[in-house]
Amino acid sequence: RPQLRSTCKLTYGDGLHWTDVVSAGVPMDSTTVKQHHDAVWELFQEETRYLNKQLYPLDKVYKGFLEELHFNGILQLAEVNKIFANLSELCELSSGIAIDLSKLFLNRPPLQVASTNELVLTFSMFGRKFNPVYQKFCVNVEKNRGYLKALHQLPDFEEYIRVCRNCEKVQKNDIESLIIAPLQHLCHYQLLLEKILRHTKDPNDCSMLSSTIKAIVVTLKELESNIAEHQRSLELLELQELIHWSPLLLQPDLLTYLPESWIPQLSEQPRLATKDRVFIHKGTLKLLDAKFKPSLDIFVVLLSDYVVLTEQRSKSTKKQLAQYVLYQHPIPLASLEVCDAPLPLAQRNMFTLLERSPLGCFAHCYTLQAESKEEKDSWLAKLRLAQDRRAVEAREILQHKESPV
Repeated sequence: RPQLRSTCKLTYGDGLHWTDVVSAGVPMDSTTVKQHHDAVWELFQEETRYLNKQLYPLDKVYKGFLEELHFNGILQLAEVNKIFANLSELCELSSGIAIDLSKLFLNRPPLQVASTNELVLTFSMFGRKFNPVYQKFCVNVEKNRGYLKALHQLPDFEEYIRVCRNCEKVQKNDIESLIIAPLQHLCHYQLLLEKILRHTKDPNDCSMLSSTIKAIVVTLKELESNIAEHQRSLELLELQELIHWSPLLLQPDLLTYLPESWIPQLSEQPRLATKDRVFIHKGTLKLLDAKFKPSLDIFVVLLSDYVVLTEQRSKSTKKQLAQYVLYQHPIPLASLEVCDAPLPLAQRNMFTLLERSPLGCFAHCYTLQAESKEEKDSWLAKLRLAQDRRAVEAREILQHKESPV
């Protein structure tokens, strides 16, 4: 068995107080000064804990052991880059932050301990330094979540996980919990800096800290938005694979003649994932018949421009996800009317989708039933919001066409 590489630690971290590392005793002219220094030290301690107990075990143990297994020709199917992406960049970034924070205390003269100027400098350019690194890592986590899950089916991979979890430095943490730790850690910067701000007296220091916190908040929102957008793109790509877009014209019960030469063209799969299309929601609902009885499970996909109704063709297995086939033609949101069921039917969590033809008459009707009132209300809210957004987009496009060049 290859030997696991040990994690490295910063000189100052767990078990120490900031008064243990400054060059001399710090005069405490007020409780606020002590609370301020305690809050800055807590920020440093949190960064070292994150680095030593989450990033380094993931990098030096899980990643390092897998690289050593590859060197010995073992577990080649588990791709290091797919699982860990730019983890080394995260370690380097966090290590730099922790070292900068330690310098706010290490051998500092009393009046220079936990300097706000240097603290703010540590988090300057937060967006430029953090956003690209964390976005690349977090997007990779979402993209390869299914890949990592599939690897657990391999006995060698399960043995690899067991060995890593039993390593003392990993402390029984599984690989999934360590991989999502970076995104969770990002929120701590804002919270801990706000705590420092509450214990800061000098107005200029307060102003600098406030500006830094605002910049961090903006960066975190941008990062969250970028990750969410990428997740929606991944959802579309996954749905593209799950849904078989067999044209209804090719169904066996077709009652009209169809020239065979047209079949290849009609069988082409449309592109679900496009630049302008956004995934919004999906879920399974019951389709009710004329007697208000469930007749079929319908897998409904809500996009920014269409509602797609599908039915399950094959169930999910260990090797393959469930597959779906088109139940009816996708319904454009512009042609859709969403109706809540009247009482007392509304109590049965029912609602109706009415499709209006281009001439204005109703072409199709689908009465669907959710598992709960909360699920039904969620569907109604998302459908109506998607329609409103689509209508706004249509008006903007029309106004742009009508405006003089």
